[in-house]
Amino acid sequence: MKIKETEKRAKFVKFSNRRLKNAIQHIELIGKLANRRAYEYTGEDIQIIKNVLYGALIRTIDTLEVGKSERQVKKWIE
Repeated sequence: MKIKETEKRAKFVKFSNRRLKNAIQHIELIGKLANRRAYEYTGEDIQIIKNVLYGALIRTIDTLEVGKSERQVKKWIE
C-alpha cells in the first residue's frame, strides 16, 4: 500500500525540523572551540573546519535541490 502524500509531507516536516535542530546544536558546539582558554588552534585549523562545513552544506543543498535519485544518476553520467 502506498503512503499517502499527506503522510509523506508530515514525515518530511517532522524529520526536517528535528534534523535541522540537531545540526544547529552540533554546529554551535563546534563554535565553542573558539575558547582560547581551553584550546589552542591556528588559522589553518579554522580554514580546515570552514572548508569541511562549507563542503557538507553545499553537498546537502545540492542533494535537496536535485533529489537523491537524480543525483545518483548524474554521478554515474559524469
